[in-house]
Amino acid sequence: MTDGKSQAWRDAADKLLESLARENKYIVGDMLVIFLESADYGLDSYEPLGGVFKRAAKKGIISKIERPGKQALWHSKIYSIADNKPLSVGSQITLKGFGNYSDGLYEIIGNSPDGSLKLEKASNE
Repeated sequence: MTDGKSQAWRDAADKLLESLARENKYIVGDMLVIFLESADYGLDSYEPLGGVFKRAAKKGIISKIERPGKQALWHSKIYSIADNKPLSVGSQITLKGFGNYSDGLYEIIGNSPDGSLKLEKASNE
């Protein structure tokens, strides 16, 4: 497991959250956890995620939706429906400076039993 206090982890988490905000109208912490774990940036405790979301809100990337419930729901301020489609098997995502993945276009090829996504370098890359 990675240390959530390291600059490398914070940078990866910040970049990932911005990428998710560009591709999703609404975001919850579990979405970020799935991708962090897929890139070997998993943590024993995800308390540092609060700082990731607060930094993104301060930058104007997301805003918190006030609602009852255990998990916070965030609205993307940078999402564009014209540029995006839902993430599912066959969807593609661009990663840059993220974890053990080299920069480039990846295709979602399936789901692992632990809930993480299986990514493969896109063939048209």
